[in-house]
Formats: sequence, C-alpha cells, structure tokens
Amino acid sequence: MKTKILMPLWAGLFLFFLALAVVQALSLALGATSISIPEVLSVLAGEGSEHARRVIWELRLPRALLAVLVGMHLAVSGYLLQTLSRNPLADAGVLGISAGASLAAVLIVAPRENWNRFARKLEPKTFSISPTEFQSFKQNLSAGGTNRLPVRSSIAETRLSDMCTRL
Repeated sequence: MKTKILMPLWAGLFLFFLALAVVQALSLALGATSISIPEVLSVLAGEGSEHARRVIWELRLPRALLAVLVGMHLAVSGYLLQTLSRNPLADAGVLGISAGASLAAVLIVAPRENWNRFARKLEPKTFSISPTEFQSFKQNLSAGGTNRLPVRSSIAETRLSDMCTRL
C-alpha cells in the first residue's frame, strides 16, 4: 500500500526537477547574447568559448540560482505564514507584512533629519483609533500560545497593516 502512495510522489518530484533543469538551461541560454544549449552544457562541463564562460559563470548562473533560492524561500515563508496563522488565505498583504516592509524601506531611505517629525506622529490618534483600541491591539499581538483565536489575531494583523500604511 505504501509503495502505491509514494510512487506518484517520487514521479512528481522527478518531473518537477526535470522541469526545473529545463527551465534553468533555457535561462542560461537565452538573453541579450544568445548561447546554444549544447554550448551551455559544454561551458558547464568546463569547456566552451571564453565569452560564453564569462556570460554564464559570471552573469546568468548566479542569477538563475538566486532566482531558484528566492522562490524556494518565498514558498516556505508562505506555507509557514498560512500554517501559523491558521488561515489558508493569509498572505503578506493581509497580515501587514507588506505595509511594514514598505514602512521600513521608507525609514531606511528617508534622511535622519526627518525621523523626528516621524516620531512625533507615533500616537494613537495617528491611526484614527482610540487609546483603548490601541491597547487592545497591543494585547492582541502579545497574546500567544494556543489560546489565541485566529479571528482576534487576524483583526490585530489587519490593524497593524492599517497602521503601517497610514504612517
């Protein structure tokens, strides 16, 4: 019985890695300077022209491998985000991660002279909520463990997204 279940999994993994290899070979071959697939394979084997070796080893291969690694990490982070929030529809926009990342990018890019003006805006009235709602938000974020309700945490996450967007 177990072999019947595992065979489709192994076949699926084999097809996935085969498709990944084909796409990677195409990404190494296609570009502003077109290089044939046989020449790409010869460069990967240590042969080929100097120009093709420089293009593949210094430009295309690092970018292709980085794209695969970033994609894998995004897939794992999405899986963890949906699992930990117990929400199969959770994404970075719903949970406030995108708004928080945008806020962090603005703070990094903004000159330090403007930070004092920004710090003065960090009050509950900035977010158009009452101080009790602000305290409730902080309590929702700090409530951890298995007693945390998904609805309460989702409300807190939506509030966080809204606060970061308003800033």
